[in-house]
Amino acid sequence: MIFVIDNSVVMRWLLPEQPKEKPLREYADRVLDAIGGGHQALVPALWSTEAVSVMIKEERRRNITPGDADTFLQLLGGAGFEMHTNPEPLQEMLVLVRRHPKLSVYDATYLALALRMRCQLATNDEDLAATARAEGVDLFLGGPWAKALKRAKAKPRKLK
Repeated sequence: MIFVIDNSVVMRWLLPEQPKEKPLREYADRVLDAIGGGHQALVPALWSTEAVSVMIKEERRRNITPGDADTFLQLLGGAGFEMHTNPEPLQEMLVLVRRHPKLSVYDATYLALALRMRCQLATNDEDLAATARAEGVDLFLGGPWAKALKRAKAKPRKLK
């Protein structure tokens, strides 16, 4: 199965676990197991920039060491993510961000890719998960927010 993976899941593999974030780490680990089991993770071209940005921020906060970041980058190189390098559909992203005020432009790139590829989305971001469900995008492995989002009625919507 092909799915889009958000940086919030990927960074959970690197960052130290906080007690309140245990469900997010458990979900990230389930996603990693699925990748190891043959599922294909897609990322937009923006992902590499976003990943390095988070790593630098966490280094500066002294949550990780430069060695941690370097090792993690090497491991990610072997993770087999498929970088979707086609230009992001600016109009789709604009429509999504206008329709969902809590959605960042960055998160819209992941959601637009999932919509375009007609696949599921793996995210640890509660707002992105809710927006994905509102747009008719299923969460990969149910996501960590599955119980909270079950009550939300999801109807596929057209972007135009």
